[in-house]
Amino acid sequence: MKVLATNEMFRDPALADVSDAELEQYRTDRDLEALAPRLQGEPTLFEIRRLPPVAAMSLDGLPAVSRWFAAFGLACQRVACAGGEVMEADPRKLKPSSHGTKIADDEWFNKVSRRFGIATCYEMGRVAHEWARLPEKDRGPFSF
Repeated sequence: MKVLATNEMFRDPALADVSDAELEQYRTDRDLEALAPRLQGEPTLFEIRRLPPVAAMSLDGLPAVSRWFAAFGLACQRVACAGGEVMEADPRKLKPSSHGTKIADDEWFNKVSRRFGIATCYEMGRVAHEWARLPEKDRGPFSF
């Protein structure tokens, strides 16, 4: 799933003409196609891969920010930036996890956070965690 940042610290500039109601709807359904006609310019897209349910379950007992931090490292390892630049976690530094996925190192979190803010990494981690908890056929609702 490709996701736009909509948090209080970094709102994608492509969302400049999107109303508050449209933004709230996007936060609930993360339906980029529905929002596309309203975007101004090229957005930055955070690529979220669907985590296995066991990965989501392994995060459930953690405090919220720890859960979102871990989910970000597991699910978001590529960012297609406006203007064509692509940021990717270093594949040589991905570490295996106990549930068959690989997690990015702290350097990746730091790199993305420096550019888009910690709140953006948390937002992407929250979306990833919630998406993994949904039935496979569903694409929402999300709480952020």
